[in-house]
Amino acid sequence: MLYRLKRLWGNFAALAAALALLVTLAANIEKIRIFFFPTPFPKPSVLGMYLSKQSFAYRDSISSKFAEGPTELRTFGLDGDKLSAPDVEPRLVLTFSIRNPTNKKIVISDAIYDVAETGQVMGGFGGPLNPMVTYEHEVPYEVGQHIRPLRPLFSVPADTTLAFDIELYTADPQSGLGWVMKIIFRTADGLELPTEQFQAFLPARSIVRHSTDKNFVGYDGDNVSDRPIVDFVDSGADYILRPFTQIPPPSTADCLLEAAGLTGKVAMDHLDTDRMIMFSTMKSVDDFLNSQLEDGTHRKYRDAFGEAGIRKLHRIVNTDEARCR
Repeated sequence: MLYRLKRLWGNFAALAAALALLVTLAANIEKIRIFFFPTPFPKPSVLGMYLSKQSFAYRDSISSKFAEGPTELRTFGLDGDKLSAPDVEPRLVLTFSIRNPTNKKIVISDAIYDVAETGQVMGGFGGPLNPMVTYEHEVPYEVGQHIRPLRPLFSVPADTTLAFDIELYTADPQSGLGWVMKIIFRTADGLELPTEQFQAFLPARSIVRHSTDKNFVGYDGDNVSDRPIVDFVDSGADYILRPFTQIPPPSTADCLLEAAGLTGKVAMDHLDTDRMIMFSTMKSVDDFLNSQLEDGTHRKYRDAFGEAGIRKLHRIVNTDEARCR
């Protein structure tokens, strides 16, 4: 009898120990998951690349590589309708938004133009260009990596998204020259932030007409850009677009989307929502409506979310109607 009691007690103790272990595992399941499958650290990235307001006679489209063949690429090419005007000088200026989700500042020091292919199309346009942008980079008509410094350095504080413009041109006088490339932004500590691969047909010019060394294009702490802040009046709306130094912080994206009634309409991660808020401050309402999702579908915002919601988001981001903080 005593033997049976001892055996029963032993079984009970083993069962209690097993239950206690299960309770402990359940309480620490998230810690265990993180131990075996750690969550990747957030990394800085190129949030978006698009035509700047300072571009002229260029358009952003999906086109065949060098105007022939089955391969299609995102293309920054000349807009024939705008070139028909007299005395037109095309300018290709790209805006790059950099997202820094880390808890420390990054400093971008160089842009590496990684040219995979070069080609030429008939009917291209070449000629002088009057640069009026922060950075100006000449890209050689040659396959390989071409490093161009960003001077002054571009600083992106912790948990911040900022944008800058680069005007691209070539010193080669031939018409219709095209590049298939990506741009890799390199930070002072060696981190590399690549763009997607794209195709561009660069305008030609032979000399740099002014230095940009005195222009300060990022901000560090309380030091705001020395560039004059220009109020861009949206011709399709009755309000003024925010200057780039007043872009809403990433933490307000969910609040802004909810206020516009866009929450849950399209599956998006934080990079997608950050990009959307950035676009709303950089583009007119008409251009914003025609911006495309970067999820492989290339759907326009107006088609994916509905025109009324996109117009409302554009307005509340630029007017602070929603009071998101």
